[in-house]
Amino acid sequence: MKRAVLMIIDGLRADMVTPALTPNLCEIAKTGRLFRQHRSVFPSATRVSSASIATGCLPITHGLFGNAIALDEGDGLKPVSVGPPDFRERLRAATGRTLLAPTLAEQVADIGGATKKKRKIQLIEAQKK
Repeated sequence: MKRAVLMIIDGLRADMVTPALTPNLCEIAKTGRLFRQHRSVFPSATRVSSASIATGCLPITHGLFGNAIALDEGDGLKPVSVGPPDFRERLRAATGRTLLAPTLAEQVADIGGATKKKRKIQLIEAQKK
């Protein structure tokens, strides 16, 4: 099975990736793909950027516009940070979804590909037999 690893280093400018400053990253880049012309989305908040990388879409398409959102969980709109681990489940419970666009992992799974999470579940199920 072919495997791919996607490294996302938030806040690291491309001109800061040099042998003197980041020798290990430069070594990794020699054997992989390096996207020197990549540009961030706006707003360039961590969670927004991550959602854009995960889906391949701009924020207007995936629906996440900041590191905090207004969420109605039954008691009116309240500001909620999108950082805590339980955020996705809270958003799904309140709205029935997380992002408006499928992630790359979801798209790969739809055509029979395996993500790390899916493979872990398969291994656990195989061990039970």
